[in-house]
Amino acid sequence: MSDPQIHVVMPNVGIDMLAGIRCKIASDATNNECTVLEVTLQAEQGAGLHVHQRESELVLVQSGTCTVGDAVQQWPLDVGGMAHFPKQTPHFF
Repeated sequence: MSDPQIHVVMPNVGIDMLAGIRCKIASDATNNECTVLEVTLQAEQGAGLHVHQRESELVLVQSGTCTVGDAVQQWPLDVGGMAHFPKQTPHFF
């Protein structure tokens, strides 16, 4: 494993992947620990229950609201709210 690296990404910088999704830091830059995506969703959009085998996922709400959860619980998040889903943990947003 290589030495850890600090990654700094300025606003409006990244690789546009699909409409509303920009990759800020790719998983290969973090030894598959995480991928950092900036995602803009419309009302009622999101990801259903799913699992990441290699990396954890963080959700940070920057505007509006977002409901996150697992097969048992759900939490409404407002601006500034954050959720962390460890790898191999079923979750949705």
